[in-house]
Amino acid sequence: MRRQKNIEGLLGSWEDPDILENFHKNGGQKDHKFLDRNRTIKSNWNRLHSCAEDVLLGEKTARILDVGCGNGATMEIFRYYGHEAVGLDVPFGDSHLYSPMLNSQGLKCVVHDGAVTPYPFKDDEFDLVVCWGVFNFFRPVQGWPDILDEFAR
Repeated sequence: MRRQKNIEGLLGSWEDPDILENFHKNGGQKDHKFLDRNRTIKSNWNRLHSCAEDVLLGEKTARILDVGCGNGATMEIFRYYGHEAVGLDVPFGDSHLYSPMLNSQGLKCVVHDGAVTPYPFKDDEFDLVVCWGVFNFFRPVQGWPDILDEFAR
């Protein structure tokens, strides 16, 4: 069993002027809440410890798909605990709005519209799929069963 870690090991300043300039140049808002990485890590830390602590602290190294990964905070927490995490998020232009931030942290994001199935992964490639606050944007409610089937694949 893994031991619970201290969140302080993840927090700190990561602001890179080039990343922020690129974010704004590609359409990101100057006061966008997801630019505050510490805020997002704290929020997702609490969420993961209440919903997925068995995976976070489990003995097995898990493979996690973070659908709608945004700035990568959830992936970063899983990685902090020694797991492998891959993000999936919508294209913004010809890349992903947060790509420079993710790249600066060494996080992988596959650019793919979460509403379009199948996802570009093999069956049973992941042990867990997380999707925080974006599921409702994929399709009208009638199409949700298809998305859930894809998560289970």
